[in-house]
Amino acid sequence: MGTIFAFLADRASGQPDRTYIEEHHRSWSYREVFDLATGLAGHLARLGIGEDDRVLLWMDNSAEYIIAYFAVLRAGAIAVPVSPAASGEHLRFILDDVAPKAILTHARSAGRVSGPASERHAVVLPVDEWVKAATAAQRHMPAAAGLPSAEPERVALILYTSGTTRNPKGVMLTHRNLEANTESILAYLPIQPEDSLLVAIPFYYAYGNSLILTQTKAGGTLYLDNRAAFPVKILERLRDGNMSGFSTVGSYLHLLLKQDTVSDLDFAGLKYLTVAGEACSAEDVDRLSALAPGLSIYMMYGQTEAAARLSYLEPPLLPLKRGSIGRAIPGVELRVVNDDGMEVRPGEIGEIIASGPNIMKGYWNNRIETEAAVRDGWLHTGDLATADSEGFLYIKGRKNDIIKYLGHRISPLEVETAINQCEGVLECAVVESEIHQEKQIVAYVVRQDENCDENRIDRTVRKILPPYKRPHAYRFIGSLPRTANGKIKRSELRSSEVHPNYQ
Repeated sequence: MGTIFAFLADRASGQPDRTYIEEHHRSWSYREVFDLATGLAGHLARLGIGEDDRVLLWMDNSAEYIIAYFAVLRAGAIAVPVSPAASGEHLRFILDDVAPKAILTHARSAGRVSGPASERHAVVLPVDEWVKAATAAQRHMPAAAGLPSAEPERVALILYTSGTTRNPKGVMLTHRNLEANTESILAYLPIQPEDSLLVAIPFYYAYGNSLILTQTKAGGTLYLDNRAAFPVKILERLRDGNMSGFSTVGSYLHLLLKQDTVSDLDFAGLKYLTVAGEACSAEDVDRLSALAPGLSIYMMYGQTEAAARLSYLEPPLLPLKRGSIGRAIPGVELRVVNDDGMEVRPGEIGEIIASGPNIMKGYWNNRIETEAAVRDGWLHTGDLATADSEGFLYIKGRKNDIIKYLGHRISPLEVETAINQCEGVLECAVVESEIHQEKQIVAYVVRQDENCDENRIDRTVRKILPPYKRPHAYRFIGSLPRTANGKIKRSELRSSEVHPNYQ
């Protein structure tokens, strides 16, 4: 086992001139990024930043982010990525929790963090300005001499969970965790040095972080595009070619497939597509398969606490195991257990627990939550699922999201899939709520067509779901509340104080 920086160093040595990053019509080679990351690591060392110091990465996806990421790791410090769109409260919580020595950011964002940083004696460094100065001066980047040699068991990364119900938790991932997960992913996902990946998922998200590591380890090219808020633009980028792969989450794939232009897209150049981060409906997978018969679609499942990945479904099995997240990735063991920790029978609902070298070291400054999540070497994911007789898993939802109604346990994902099949529905979220002191199933719907009303949706749902699974009320809203990582904040929808704002 080595360290994550070795991924970059190996490629800079073996294929120095190969394009590593494409962004805004500018290319960066592996050697360029390696030299700049090494130089920035030396600069951080001169600022007094070294082993186990925390450094915030307050940046959007960019070449500068990747340079800063590897620089922090080369300096022996711990990278703490944070969304630059996060609220001031969220930022202050993380600053107080990890007490960083520095905040690496873009010049355009430096003003937003300078105040909180100075209050906590943290240095603010605009990486883009540093890179410009270093490039313009063509200065010789310092060699690795004097920089620490990190150990595999040292923490490399602290990723904060989305915090849908309370303060976020900082997930500590070691170099060993990240390397083990990267090697497991590459054991089933055949990325080659000539491959290129379109990246629209934020790097501060565990899924996005894994994209950096797998592409770097394999020697591929990262095409960065921060226009995820405009699905048509992402489709245009895919249409324009040069992409071997694309990675997305279930809800975003649903949005892409709802665009009018998707049927015009030629997927001929795209070799593979990965879906993780959120559940994806079998219907969306069916449609994508019909649009792109030759595309290898990988359904995957994971958690931040597992360095991103826990299971995958091989593309040839998609039609045979519709709706499945597959089986464990190499080196990982998964079980589905009941509340007593006993494995359930095929078809019974239980919690997914996981064991392997990718499981987190723990939560930063949070021993109680760590002991609750990792017991006897097993990560308790909080995700409910069933397993079939061959061990293929089928997600039913989060423990806290499962709807209990009239003695039934109802997966909100199943109800949402039914609603999403109605013409005119863009996306939706289903929760259990109290209306007039009675438990009811409530659907929050984002419409694509204003003529889509409750009656139309109800007619569709009645054809698919039994009476006890059908929503009692529909609320039409402009957008679903989401965390910084893009996950639906069901807790906010469930809150009776918030409901009036969505009617």
